[in-house]
Amino acid sequence: FFIIFGMNIEPTAAKSIAYAIGCTIILFISSSTSIPQTFSFRCCSRTKLLLRRLAGPFARWKLKLSFRIHENAESNNSIKVQAIFIYPVKSLRAVSLSNSQFDAYGLRYDRNFMIVRPSPTKGFFAPHDVTHRFVSQRQAPSLAKIDVELLLHNSKDHHGILYDYSVALSYKDQRVIVNVSSTGQKYQVGIWEDTVNVIDCGDEVAQFIKHVMVHESVEQSDSSNYDLRLVAMDPLCYERRVNEKYTPWAAFDNKGYPPTVGLTDGFPILIATENSLEELNSRIATKGKQPIPMNRFRPNIVLRGNTTTKPFEEDEWKIVKIGKTTFFIVKGCPRCRQSCTDQATGEVSDEPLNTLADFRVLGKQSQPDVFFAQNA
Repeated sequence: FFIIFGMNIEPTAAKSIAYAIGCTIILFISSSTSIPQTFSFRCCSRTKLLLRRLAGPFARWKLKLSFRIHENAESNNSIKVQAIFIYPVKSLRAVSLSNSQFDAYGLRYDRNFMIVRPSPTKGFFAPHDVTHRFVSQRQAPSLAKIDVELLLHNSKDHHGILYDYSVALSYKDQRVIVNVSSTGQKYQVGIWEDTVNVIDCGDEVAQFIKHVMVHESVEQSDSSNYDLRLVAMDPLCYERRVNEKYTPWAAFDNKGYPPTVGLTDGFPILIATENSLEELNSRIATKGKQPIPMNRFRPNIVLRGNTTTKPFEEDEWKIVKIGKTTFFIVKGCPRCRQSCTDQATGEVSDEPLNTLADFRVLGKQSQPDVFFAQNA
């Protein structure tokens, strides 16, 4: 308001004062590392976009200055990246990497595919209605038995779109290669509260999944086992963004929009620390149970803390910088039954949820959640 007001008045002194007040307010708002909704006000979407476009550069400038101030404090005893994982197909096995690049959705090749089933709703679908719902290890633990291999190459589909990878899915003595394409049956798939555009990957891989799942009970109905399909993000019209409620000012793009995200549950990156896993396993050991590996939590980046890093210290982190990439820690990750699924056998146990419930419970008493790792 003050900036726009300053643009429409003549006296130089008054113009300068109006600009100064407007920029001071924006700097104050953008300097907050908390979420934008800390400032509760009602305004139209266009005004919100304008505010984000103005506040974003201030927030990024302050962030860059802060890192310059502290960069000389780094030492050889700093926190290290211990492992990097991507999951090309949502809820299937991980692919371990020694290094990775980023695309518009997070780590490159991460969760570009997923398995879906038809929506329980029968009958006519309007153009934007959800036709399918995603399927994960929550409903189908046997998905953990399917191995995934990333195949890098260069090829074009019928529309001339260039793709540089395929995925190979393996289960026992069976193997199927899935090529990325912009052709195929299109669906509107629901991922929690979001709806995304995807493309069916064909009957061959659907039969492969059916073979793996033949003894698996998927929620909905027994016949749903035979309707599972593998789909990929539609390269021509896919769009999904992070919930702006959890987006810091500095993370909004130059147009005022929150970051884009692929087929994850909601955020591009999941960061975990070995220090916290060691603490959890020490508590599990006191119950006479075997320790669990990090893959139960399916993180993207695993960090190893230094000698002064405490377990679950990441709860207090706001920003993590790895190389030239800045991550905003926005929300702890609530854990569900999927973390109890052995990622090698698909067998389900009561850990780690049983032990996490002893010391990592947050939320409403009627519906408490247990937390491990941080969304970024």
